[in-house]
Amino acid sequence: MKSPRVKIDRLHPGQPTWRQRLSAYALLVRLNRPIGILLLLWPTLWALWIAGAGNPPWEVVLIFSLGVVLMRSTGCAINDFADRHIDGRVQRTRERPLATGLVRPCEAVAVFLLLSLIAFGLVLLVDWQTVALSTLASMTRPAASSPSGSCARTTCRCCSSRPCGPARRRAGSWPTISSGCSGTSARP
Repeated sequence: MKSPRVKIDRLHPGQPTWRQRLSAYALLVRLNRPIGILLLLWPTLWALWIAGAGNPPWEVVLIFSLGVVLMRSTGCAINDFADRHIDGRVQRTRERPLATGLVRPCEAVAVFLLLSLIAFGLVLLVDWQTVALSTLASMTRPAASSPSGSCARTTCRCCSSRPCGPARRRAGSWPTISSGCSGTSARP
């Protein structure tokens, strides 16, 4: 299935409208392909329902659901930035926004940082002890070895490991395992 092409009708040469920019950013974070979000959301919701004995607080479900969308989006943005020199030469990825020039590399990094900050803002919605533990845990333990734990601790650990994901996948012989370890650290 091909990505929809964003048509940029420029009012001024080189100046897309704000709607066109938002559309390009939505393509960058792959909001047009929600399967990745759903694949991450499914085990997250299962864990919440199990931990909540069948009735988790709706606030926690909302925080986790938004966190899944945000962290999947940050992963897409930083991955496209890391692959910006390769994507244009690969059939499957040549239509991505960075490869086509729809989004500049600095914009991809800015999207990554902004979404990461918003995700961290979600962590701040939990109690201060969890925030403190999450900050400590993100600095002392790698994401690949994260056990089940609190929302904030695992979310922070995932945030800190996210920028390293593309490089880790290229360093080893099993890229899917590395991606899975990074992604699953966001689960409770």
